[in-house]
Amino acid sequence: MLTATQTGDPPPGSAPLPPAAQRDLDAWQQQDWMAAHDRLAALSTRGQNRPISGAGHYIHLDKPPVVIAAIEEVLDAAGR
Repeated sequence: MLTATQTGDPPPGSAPLPPAAQRDLDAWQQQDWMAAHDRLAALSTRGQNRPISGAGHYIHLDKPPVVIAAIEEVLDAAGR
């Protein structure tokens, strides 16, 4: 599992979050979001949670080589 580490920009046309709210959101993502992804990955004997530095929700756009490498790992494990 690849996990975003950035909260990303607000939707187009919306106001940015106040600094205190942004800090709360960042803290929530670093603690609760990561812990939830750790628990989800642990449901599989092969599960891994990989936080991707500098990536937001659209990891495939932010860090394409990381996504490609992860897909290739899965294919290799499956005996491609």
